Amino acid sequence: MRCPFLEGIQVGMGPAGELRYPSRPSEKLSWARRHLRQAGEFQCYDKYMIASLNAHVQNVGKPEKGNVDPLGADCRTHDPGFFRSDDGTWNTPYGQFFIKWYSGMLLQHGERLSMAAATIFLGTGVKISVKVAAIHWHYTTRSHLFKLTAGCNNTLINHGYLLIACMLGMYNMMLCCKCFDL
Repeated sequence: MRCPFLEGIQVGMGPAGELRYPSRPSEKLSWARRHLRQAGEFQCYDKYMIASLNAHVQNVGKPEKGNVDPLGADCRTHDPGFFRSDDGTWNTPYGQFFIKWYSGMLLQHGERLSMAAATIFLGTGVKISVKVAAIHWHYTTRSHLFKLTAGCNNTLINHGYLLIACMLGMYNMMLCCKCFDL
């Protein structure tokens, strides 16, 4: 049944409605404006994410890659070891394994919400859009640390936005993003 009074909706998928992890301060908080250029943190330390990582390493046959503290302290803002330009942990086989899993979890979240929205609005003619974060801080670094902690595996060697666009395309959804020009 067509919906004559509703043309489109935007599905919120995370902080500020964007498909990302809450890894950095909100732009809307006045105290945070001074700290927006500080790196965020990976959001993988609760029991559910650790269980998911451990299940993933068992499924791919790499049990040595799972542990209670997936990255140690080197992914935190006070210890930049994970994000060092060339020799940081992000650029090791384990770092790439972890980042692929971490961003994959975000894609799974986006796909579950996309599937639900597509099912709910099926046959209504309503156009569905999803807001994607265009995080541009430290974009000139090799690691793109803000994107990685937000869950978008978009570095010089990976195309995280392409994966997101393909996932949304499977459900005929539009990608809405401010600041892609940056």
